Amino acid sequence: GIGIISIVNGSISSVFISKKIREGKGLEDIKFENHIMICGWNRKMENIINSLIDLANDEILKILLINNQNPDKINAFMNKFKHAKIKYLNGDYTEENILLKANVIKADAAIILPDYKEKNDQRTILATLGIKHLSNDCKTIVYANDKESIRYLKRANADEIIVDDDFETFMAAAHILSPGIPEVLNQILDYSSPHSFEGKHVPKEYIGKTFDE
Repeated sequence: GIGIISIVNGSISSVFISKKIREGKGLEDIKFENHIMICGWNRKMENIINSLIDLANDEILKILLINNQNPDKINAFMNKFKHAKIKYLNGDYTEENILLKANVIKADAAIILPDYKEKNDQRTILATLGIKHLSNDCKTIVYANDKESIRYLKRANADEIIVDDDFETFMAAAHILSPGIPEVLNQILDYSSPHSFEGKHVPKEYIGKTFDE
């Protein structure tokens, strides 16, 4: 009896340890539902996650990172965030089998970031097409490197398209000609600022009333 119990306990422990190791390497299928997928990896990643956590208030977000980065690097990165459930899937987010492992069908949204070395938006367009093909309900927020890609991303049914160039060009000019504007915008857009934008649900008793009321 003692021998059998030892064997069973050892087998069960081995299964759990193997599963944990595979999760750490980003190889396990994802069981999340209503989660946010962040596809790709670049310098915006930390700010995006911090902004998501801040805007969620007390809600615990489920966030899935999909990229080809070194698992040790990703695990160290995920340890920075205590107010979100974050998992990692190692793979190419343009491939259908990786999106299915990410449970894209049950995902709420996907943020697609161009990787550091990418100069064009071909992979971003492919990823958008793949996500929308598998789940039209998954809201896609896409970062584009090139304005020329916007029409293709619209055809791929991207829900929101962000082009950094426009904002950065405006901010550079405003710093010179209207220094107060960038200061105000930075405070409004900074998730850690006490003056940042905040969304509030309208109480039922106010719905349908006039502004004066």
